[in-house]
Amino acid sequence: MAQAMRERGGAHSWHLDLAALPPATPPVLDDDQQRVVDHRQGPLLVLAGPGTGKTTTIVEAIVARLTDPLEPIRAEQVLALTFGKSAAADLRDRLVSRLGGGVLPAVATFHSFAFGLLQQTATAEDYREPPQLLSGAEEDVRIRELLMGAVEDGTIDWPDDLAGAVSTLGLANEVRAVLAKAKMLGIAPEQLERIGRSSQRPAWVAVGRLAAQEGDVMDWQNVLDYVELLSAAVARAQSAHVARSLQQQYRLICVDEYQDTDPLQVALLRALVGPHTTVIAVGDPDQSIYGFRGADPGGIMRFPQEFGRVDKPAPIVVLRHTRRFGLEIRDAAARIISRVRIPSFDPSILALHRNPICEVESAPGSIEVQAFDSELMRSAGIAQDMRSLHLHQGVPWSQMAVLVRNSQDIAGVQRALVQAGVPAAVATDEIPLRAEPSIAVLLQALSVAVRPSAISTAEALELVTGPLCGIDPSQLRALGRALRMQARIDDPSITPPPSDELLRDVLRGTRPLPEDEQLADVCQSLQQFMKLINDAHQLVDRGATPVEVLWMVWSGQCADRTRAHGWADRLRRQALEGSRSADHDIDAVMALFDAAERAQQRYRGVVGVRNFVLSLQEQHLSAEPISERGIQ
Repeated sequence: MAQAMRERGGAHSWHLDLAALPPATPPVLDDDQQRVVDHRQGPLLVLAGPGTGKTTTIVEAIVARLTDPLEPIRAEQVLALTFGKSAAADLRDRLVSRLGGGVLPAVATFHSFAFGLLQQTATAEDYREPPQLLSGAEEDVRIRELLMGAVEDGTIDWPDDLAGAVSTLGLANEVRAVLAKAKMLGIAPEQLERIGRSSQRPAWVAVGRLAAQEGDVMDWQNVLDYVELLSAAVARAQSAHVARSLQQQYRLICVDEYQDTDPLQVALLRALVGPHTTVIAVGDPDQSIYGFRGADPGGIMRFPQEFGRVDKPAPIVVLRHTRRFGLEIRDAAARIISRVRIPSFDPSILALHRNPICEVESAPGSIEVQAFDSELMRSAGIAQDMRSLHLHQGVPWSQMAVLVRNSQDIAGVQRALVQAGVPAAVATDEIPLRAEPSIAVLLQALSVAVRPSAISTAEALELVTGPLCGIDPSQLRALGRALRMQARIDDPSITPPPSDELLRDVLRGTRPLPEDEQLADVCQSLQQFMKLINDAHQLVDRGATPVEVLWMVWSGQCADRTRAHGWADRLRRQALEGSRSADHDIDAVMALFDAAERAQQRYRGVVGVRNFVLSLQEQHLSAEPISERGIQ
C-alpha cells in the first residue's frame, strides 16, 4: 500500500494505492549471519557490534521461519522485542518491506508488550477501572512534586547535607532511580527504612518514607509507572493458565539490544519461553549504557546459563564482519574496550567480538581528541569543524552527527550550529514535549486562557506574533506606534509606556484598540485572537476538560463557530504538500492531545487545565517519542 500525489489542472490530489508491495530482494548474508538464520531450536546468543548487520540478521531469521519450506510457522507465533519505540518501528518497517505485506509478527518494546499482555488477560474488575500508565516525564514531575510536598508538610526529615538539594532536579533524578531500582528488586518501603536505620544512613530512611507516600498516591490515582507495569506483567505471565498459553503460542522470540534489559524484562522473557520456543538474543556487552534506568549489563553474560540447560549452555554466535568503519576506528575502539574484562565469556569469543573484520578497510577515518576552555568554545569548535568539512571536503550535512553526553548539552550545541549556518535537527526523543515550538505556543495560549488578566508582556508579544494571531513584525511596529499615539492623546501629561506594555494591556482588556483604518486588518486579527482566548477562558470556568479547551485553541473555532485562525489548516496543507516540518508539528500536537487525554482522567475544571499546563511545563524528560506517522 502506498500513497502518491498527482497534479490535476494545477491542483494537487492524493491517490491511495492498495496494491501489495513486492517483497524486497533478500540481502546477501555472511557466514555468521547465516548461522543465526539457520538456528531452529532452543536459545541462541548473538554478539553483534556496530555495523555488523544485527537488525538485518533478525529480520532474515524471522522471514526464514515464516517461509520455511518444511516447517513454516505463523506470524502470530513470532515475537520480536526491542528496547525503544524507534527501534521497534524500524524493525517493523523492514519486515513489511521484506515480506511485502500480509499478517506481520508482533514487534514491540518490552513495556508495550507488557501493557498489551495485561490488557489481553484483564479481568472484569480490571476493565471497570483500568490503571493509567504514567509516561517517564509524568513520573519525573510526580517525584519532584512529592519531594517538595513532603518538605512543605514536614512529613520527611532529610539529612542536613541533602535538605538544601531537595528542590533540585539532580536529587529528584537520583531519588527516582533509587525508587525504580528498589521496586525492580522487590524491596518494600519499610525495608528501605530498616536498611537505612541499621546502616545509619538517614537518606535511605527518607527515601523509604517517600516510597511509601508514592505508593499511596499511585494507588489513589490508579496509575502505574514502567517498573510496576513490568512487575504486574511478570506476575500475570507466571500465573499457571497464562504461562501455559504464552509458552504454547510463541515458537520464535527475537530480542534486540539484550544488554539493555533489566531483571524484570528477563523474568518476563523467561515466562514466555516454552520447551518448543526458539529464543535469539542479540546484543553487545560493550554497549550497555542504560544502567541508570535499571539495565543489568550482567544479563547478557548470564544468558547462556539462564536460558540453556545445566549441562548445555546456550551457544554463542559472533557477527564478525562490520560494514560501518575501517581499521583506524576499529583499532582505537579496541584499545579502549579491551581494558574492560568480561570473565563470563570465553576470551577467544570476546576477542572475535571486539576485533571485527572491516569490510571497508580502505574507508577514510580519523580520530581526534580536542580540549576546550569552556562549553561555549567547545560548541563553537564543533560547529566550525562541521562547516569546514562541508565547505572544503564536500561532506553532505546529512552524513554528519553530533553526540552529546547528556540532554543539557543539546541546546548549546544546536545554538552554535545555527549561528555557524549549519542546519541542525535534534532527535525528537531527546526533547521534552514542552520544548517543541508548536507545543510551546499552545501551552502558552492555554496558560493565558486560565487567567487572561495575568498575561505578561513577553507572553503578549509571543502570542500575537505567533501562528494563533499571525501579526508580522512590520504590523507590530505600526500597531505600537498607533497605541503610543493614542496614549498621548488620552493623557498628554505623561510619557506613554512602551508599546509592548500597551499591547499587553489591550490583551488584558484594560485598553482599547486604536481606531486606525490602515490597521483594520491587524486589529481584526487581534480581536479574533482575544475572542478565542476569552471563549477558552469561559470553557475553563465551566469545568471543561483539558482536551476540550486545547481543541478550541488548536482549531481556532470560537463558541459562535467563527474561526480565529487557520493555523491547523495551514499545517495540514503544508504536510500534504510534503513539508516535513509541518508533518512533525502535527505529530507533536497529536502527542499533546494524548497527554491531555491522560491528564483529564485525573483533573477537572480550572485545576485540570492549570495543572495540565504546569505538569508539561515542568517536564525535563521526553514524554513520548514523536514519530512520523505516514501510510506505508
